[in-house]
Amino acid sequence: MKYRGLVIEGLCIPYVVLENFGEGLSPEKVKISYNDEMFELSEPLKSYMEETVARKQKEAEEKGRKFFDGPQVRLVKVRYNRENGEVELELQRTSFFRYACSNRSMDRTVEEKRIRELYVNEDDLRNLDDGLSNSIGVDIGLLTSDKKIILTQRSKKLHQYPGLYGVPAGFMSPKDKYTQEKYSVFDIKDEMVSPFVTAVRELYEEVNVQDSSIPKNMRLIEIGRAYDDMHPEIIVFTQTDATGEDVKKLAKFARDKFEGPPVPVPFNPRDVARYMVESVKEIPPGTPKIEGLWIPGKSPLWVPAHWRTVYLLLEREFGSEEANKELKRILNI
Repeated sequence: MKYRGLVIEGLCIPYVVLENFGEGLSPEKVKISYNDEMFELSEPLKSYMEETVARKQKEAEEKGRKFFDGPQVRLVKVRYNRENGEVELELQRTSFFRYACSNRSMDRTVEEKRIRELYVNEDDLRNLDDGLSNSIGVDIGLLTSDKKIILTQRSKKLHQYPGLYGVPAGFMSPKDKYTQEKYSVFDIKDEMVSPFVTAVRELYEEVNVQDSSIPKNMRLIEIGRAYDDMHPEIIVFTQTDATGEDVKKLAKFARDKFEGPPVPVPFNPRDVARYMVESVKEIPPGTPKIEGLWIPGKSPLWVPAHWRTVYLLLEREFGSEEANKELKRILNI
């Protein structure tokens, strides 16, 4: 298989760019249509899901536990009009079970072929009409008032990307609407789900940060796909009135305990690059075991889209030449 992920200064990031928006787009420039009808997997994935869910539910019951489903949002299409600077996102309701049994099962075999071979068109990775759940992850580059970027490290107990560096992030929910009272911090008041609302929710849940400057400064920077399981990633940037130390204190009372304590890092290429060059020693647990996607010694010890989020913010502020110079310096190339 030909490697199609990003390669930056010899670092191999399992991530694919679908659309980049330069300096970023405000919420008013992002037009969204949403279909609340549940996305259904086609055969043979539907049968695979039904069999897998039944087995896992039985296993969970035997251990006195529950195997939960949950609502998520699927990316159907992206259309970027460069003339008026607007992007159209077409979204649809999906679920965790559908995601787990399609995108998260790429190395599983159905009909004597791996799911990746059946559903991923390597010649057109921009094509989202591939029969996969394609649940959307939203990644937030957060800068503090004292010019720190907030990094996290995922719990080693998590099934997906355990122990890797990252940024505040999470999957979109159909409940992430501008009209939700506790997230009604935007000027937009229509009844529509939005990745910007997801970002506000995740910042509150993961680091307990919520202030009026967050929605005011929020911009959509890029849309891509995690190349290991092909789920879409929406990257946004924003700023908070809180300082780095404020965020550390606030995060102690955050609802989500699956992320490690936030690490406020001075936002400059030299300090941030020290984290960005740390690489995996082996394929991370819980990721599709696809040859050549995670390369020990070359793939950063990061959630792929989260590494990209930090790189884009450095590029936006300091330029790619300066960011790459520091990466090369630490890598001794």
